[in-house]
Order: sequence, then structure tokens, then C-alpha cells
Amino acid sequence: MQWEKIRDALVARGLCTVHASEAEVRRIAGMFLAAHSQVAGTDESVVAFLGTLPPGQAAAAPAPAPAAQPAPAAAQVPTPPAAPAVTAPPVASPIVADPQAATLAERERARQIRARGAALNIASQAIEAAVDSGASLESTLVSFTDRLAQANRPVQGVAAEDVQVSVDGSPVDRIQAGAVEALARRAIAGSERYAIAMARYQQQAFGIAPPAVPQLSAEARPFARMHLMQVAAACLSARGMRATHMMDPEALALAFLQSAGTDMSQMPAQAAGFGGSYNSPGQFPNLLSALAGKIMDRAVEYAGTTWRLWAYEIEPVPDFKPKTFVTMGASGELPYRKDGDDFTQSGLGEEASWIAVDSYGDEFLMTPLMMRNDDLSGFGELAEDKSIAHDMTMNRLATDLINGNVTLVDGVAFFHANHGNLETSGAAPSAATASTMRVKMRGQVAVGGKRRLRVQPAVILLPIKHETPGEQTYLPYNVVPITDATINTFRGKAVPVVEPMLDDVNVDAWYGIADPRLVRTLVVAFQQGFQNGGQRLTYFNPKNKCQHFQLEGRMGAAVRNWRGIVKNPGG
Repeated sequence: MQWEKIRDALVARGLCTVHASEAEVRRIAGMFLAAHSQVAGTDESVVAFLGTLPPGQAAAAPAPAPAAQPAPAAAQVPTPPAAPAVTAPPVASPIVADPQAATLAERERARQIRARGAALNIASQAIEAAVDSGASLESTLVSFTDRLAQANRPVQGVAAEDVQVSVDGSPVDRIQAGAVEALARRAIAGSERYAIAMARYQQQAFGIAPPAVPQLSAEARPFARMHLMQVAAACLSARGMRATHMMDPEALALAFLQSAGTDMSQMPAQAAGFGGSYNSPGQFPNLLSALAGKIMDRAVEYAGTTWRLWAYEIEPVPDFKPKTFVTMGASGELPYRKDGDDFTQSGLGEEASWIAVDSYGDEFLMTPLMMRNDDLSGFGELAEDKSIAHDMTMNRLATDLINGNVTLVDGVAFFHANHGNLETSGAAPSAATASTMRVKMRGQVAVGGKRRLRVQPAVILLPIKHETPGEQTYLPYNVVPITDATINTFRGKAVPVVEPMLDDVNVDAWYGIADPRLVRTLVVAFQQGFQNGGQRLTYFNPKNKCQHFQLEGRMGAAVRNWRGIVKNPGG
């Protein structure tokens, strides 16, 4: 085992005994590396470093107040090796042979306890009591955590847009929670400044009160103006590594990115628009993955996609196999029944269709150079872009069904005279064309032909050129008509929605779509586990020394039936 090689190297330097446990060996090795301003890496690198220094340098680390050195003459007198002594079983504290090394280790323990206690706002009396007790740093941090867990209960019910997190008293969680909150605010600072400026203008021009600007929490305020390298140093120190922003920038950035680990781990995600705390304690072992997840969740709000307004999202599908769903017919009215006759079940028509999902994915990187340049805005733009691209993919899948006029299971095109959903002549949106579209939809009947749907257009899907006439026709403007014949009765009865993807195939055609909750014309689905922004994974790649962030979406769209939609060819 590699840790045994580390133990042997430490024994050769007189820093521990052969009976030391693995935990004791790693703790002593960590203090030794920290004394020489080294960042702990792999076991192989630790063994290699221990072999590079002469044994006499084992305790050559600087200390605030160095202990008196032994007389040179005494140090140069060779002493014969002592006879092997029978040692007692190992105890919790390591047995250190070199008194100077023991002094340095005790000073480092006291310094770490005081520094961690001050960072966690522990009372000075409790900190000094922990120092005097002789307890190890690990057990002291546990006691500090328990103390804070009692004093600081997690806060629940925080909205995602407040960029807040709920944490317990764990030092790592508290520090990373504050860092994520502050960095997320920096990453979206441009958008917030625009929103504040627009709110102030609306207040001056229209008397609209601006929304309250959320303030940073107490944990986040220390990180508000930190360089990304300073944040990295703080997070590494919280994990027990000796790291400061004064270290070699390349080594610090690499150590921070390596904390993601080479194994893929899932990044946190939350559905946009839902409340509740964003993360729970320990949910984000790597700061950058939590930051990227928060930015990506927020980006969906600015994606500008429209599919949620006119397509119906069904339950997630379990795999890539096609899922068949059946649309049942309507009964019409109850059949007449003579007194005393048995009840009989009426026959219902049905139509079958299916949907299948496919995989789509992309990735972006955080490089050591981006960290050194404090390029948080560049990282935020990459995260936002991939999240928006995920939502755009679903928008494209649904829009292509309309643009492509796909053939349905009955062998007839989606928009066809046989389906009663295609206008014979086209024109721009107006009161007249809105009337003919409504008449066409009112004439549609449910599966089996026994009942009319009794729906009308609720969403008007428009290409770019019809945005203005669409708004003039359907938005609830308060316009006084000249005569009763000029009254536009369609204002406020449907929502005009502009979808630029329609222009990729036809710049003229526009569509009226019924409320998807009433008639599920177009349906979309995600694979189980890939809802709410897809599945996000992160890992460190030792080949390029970058942290990778992958986003995979598994989604699909389908036409469930041709009812509840009408196409106007436009003009």
C-alpha cells in the first residue's frame, strides 16, 4: 500500500513509529508538506517529495517563534543506535520522535484551531479551551460543527431567484455556500444592473415601484470582492490544505480544479421557478459545480423558448424505447335506456401514437488560465449558453413537427383538409382571419366523431413578420371602435407568441393552438432523471488540467393528434 511507503519515509525521519495508523500517517505527512509549503497530491507524489529532502530538513519549516536549537557540537556527536524497545499499542495522537518536530506540530495544531474557530465565529473561550485540551484538529472541528449546528438551524423555503442557500454548521459547507452565493451574484451582475436600471426608468416614467434588490448573506459578503484565486485558496484551506492566494498561481489553480476528482459526479439542478432551498448540506463537494448549476438554472429564464406555452409535457419515459399512448374517443351523450333494460357499454373510438427520446449533449471547461485571469464572466457565459442550448433543443424538436408537416399514423399529413385544420386561403392575422380560424377549430370533433371539442385558439403561434398584426389582433388594447362592425372581439381571447424557428421553413404561415391542457396536440417528454435542465456531470481531466462540465439532455417530441390546431398559410 502507498500509505505504508509514506509511513516508512516518516519513520526514517523520526516523525512517527511503525505502529502509526493510516490516519495518523496521513495527518503527519500533511503537516510535513504544509511546513514545506507543498500542496498534498497523490500518494506517489508525497513519497517522491519525502525522498527529495535530506532527513535533516524534516522539520525545517518556518515557525512564528522558533524553539531554541540544540548546540551544534551536541548535534554532531554520533550516538549508537538504541536497543529495540517494546512499544505500546498506538494511541490517538502520533508518537513523534523529534522534539522539535513535536513542537512545530503542536504550534501548527494550535494555529489551525484558532484560525478555524475565528472563521466560524466560535467564542474565544471555547477556542482556547480546545487548544488547551490537546484534542486533534479533526475532533475539534467536529465539536465546533456540533456547536454551530445547535446555534444555526437550516433556513428552509428560500426562493431560487434569491441566490441563497441553506447550510448547516459544517465549515466546508458554510464557506462554500457563501462563495457560491457571492460568485453567482458576480456572474449575473450585468443582468442585474440592467434590471435595476430598467426598473428605475419605469419608476420615473410610469411610477412603477422597482423590486427589492436581494442582499448578500453574512456568509457571502466576505467573498463579494475576492479574486477567484482567493476564493479557491479559502475553499482549499477549509478542506485542511495549506493554501493561500500568494502560492504559485498555477499550483493553486490546479489544486482547486483537482478537488472535483477524476470520477464523474452529478451537479446540482433545480427546476426554474420553484421555491425552496437550492442545496442541502454537503450536496456540492466542488464549488464550481454548484456555481455552474446555479447559473444554468437561472439561464432558462432568459432562453426565450416558447414550447412550454403550446406543447404538453407528459410523464418522463423510462428509456429510449418508443412509448405508445392511446387517445380515447368521447361518448357524446348517454344513450336512451328503457325502464327495466340492462345497461350496455357504448363503443369508444381510439387512436394510437408514440414518442421516443434521443440523447443530446455538450460540454464546457474551466481552465487554470481562466482562474488566474478571474474570468468568471466567461465561465458564466459558457454555462448560460449550454443551458439555453438545452432548452432550444426541445423547442426545435417541437417546432420541427409543425414546420415539417409530418405524416401521422393515419397516413395523412399533419395539416390537411381531411383533418379540418388547414385554411384554404392565407392572410395575415386580423379580426377576419381570426374568425375563420376559430370557426375551423370549433368544427373539429373528438376521436370517434361523437362530440365536438368545444375549444378555440388559446395561443397564436406567429412567424416574425406577423408579430405586429398578431399583437394588434389579439392583445387586449383598449381601442374605441367607430361602429359595432369594427369591434375586434378577439382581443384578449388568445395570446400571440412569436416563434422565430417557424421562419426557418415558412415566413408566412401562422397557427392557432388550443389550450394544451384541454387538447394535447403536441406533446414532449424527457427521460426519467433528465428533467429540469438535463443531467449535469463534472470531473477533472488530468490530461488537459481542466475541470469539465457536461450537459446531457434526453428528450423527444411527437404529434399526439391533429385536433386542437389550425394552420393559416399566411400571406
